[in-house]
Amino acid sequence: RFSEKKFLSFNFSAAIISPVYYLFRKMIPLGILFLIINLLATFCYTIVQVNTIVPIQNSLLLNIAYYGMQAIGIFSTIFGLLSGLFANWIYYKWSVRTIKKCKAKAGEDLAKYQELLVKKGSVSPLFVGIGLIFIFLFSIIFSLVLSI
Repeated sequence: RFSEKKFLSFNFSAAIISPVYYLFRKMIPLGILFLIINLLATFCYTIVQVNTIVPIQNSLLLNIAYYGMQAIGIFSTIFGLLSGLFANWIYYKWSVRTIKKCKAKAGEDLAKYQELLVKKGSVSPLFVGIGLIFIFLFSIIFSLVLSI
């Protein structure tokens, strides 16, 4: 299908939980990008939510957080939809590139080639776990800092 230049297909996982999807597929740079977007959205959202409980005196910070939350929300929604539409094609391209690198690195050694494919090509629950722990720790630390 991709060889026929039909890149659009919808991937719900990539649209809804982009960082987890890309980290699971070992597309670390994209996973980190979506993780940063989510952390920025969490940062702004937390500031706005804390303001409803304890009014923040710094109106500049509050305005930046409020408009930042809206902008990042719109941006992440659009980015999520685009991610959902193109994730399968991106993963296909990523896989082809990874396979070519494995083939070049292994040369004629078939056993080494297969070993590299298993190592590079399998999914990664470890990266997902690290990403989720990072989000969780960031949320806790940020909440603690704001409550001081």
